Amino acid sequence: MSDFNESNSTLASSVEDVLSHTKWSTRFFEQGDFGSLKQYEFSHNRLEGCVDLWGQGWFGITIRDSANESTLMNILISPEEQDEIDPSLEKLKNFIA
Repeated sequence: MSDFNESNSTLASSVEDVLSHTKWSTRFFEQGDFGSLKQYEFSHNRLEGCVDLWGQGWFGITIRDSANESTLMNILISPEEQDEIDPSLEKLKNFIA
């Protein structure tokens, strides 16, 4: 049984809006490290990465530059740090703009 709720659905919509100008796909795992996991994998020009939404409220973003194989962003936000999600999504948006 999935532990996703309305808050996760709202956040998923925000992620999809940010990724709207990229090539992206989703995968779902019933038993991730922090509950069920909805993972958005994306690519845009030479950038690739993923956005992870866990059912227990954890949130992560990883962005890599495939040209020079460097990691540009790698964050994991706990449920207690939810106020960091919007600024992190804004950073993601700036990378793929």
